[in-house]
Amino acid sequence: MLAKIHRIKDELRIRMNRSIDINGRWLRTVLKGHYAYYGVPRNNRAMSRFYHEIGLVWFKRLRRRGQRHRITWKRMKTYSTRYLPYPLVIHPWPSERFDVRRGVIAST
Repeated sequence: MLAKIHRIKDELRIRMNRSIDINGRWLRTVLKGHYAYYGVPRNNRAMSRFYHEIGLVWFKRLRRRGQRHRITWKRMKTYSTRYLPYPLVIHPWPSERFDVRRGVIAST
């Protein structure tokens, strides 16, 4: 998880002067992909931690953009709720996904 956060941090450094909308939409796709891969049952804590770390990294990067105007936590909350999706468990439990009695994969 730390390696992924560092890669996103480096990418946000490159994208620092792009608009908040562009970076927010990019971060939304990154988080959706992360949730699609790691969204298994009992992984809520790790996904929530990743969500908060990405929000913090983005907040720090936005604060570095200019000297005249500082972004407050209140404004960052609005950006966070607008662009960053909250983590969801996407994949079902294995007992629901596979019909163990017959050895048949259930359609989703």
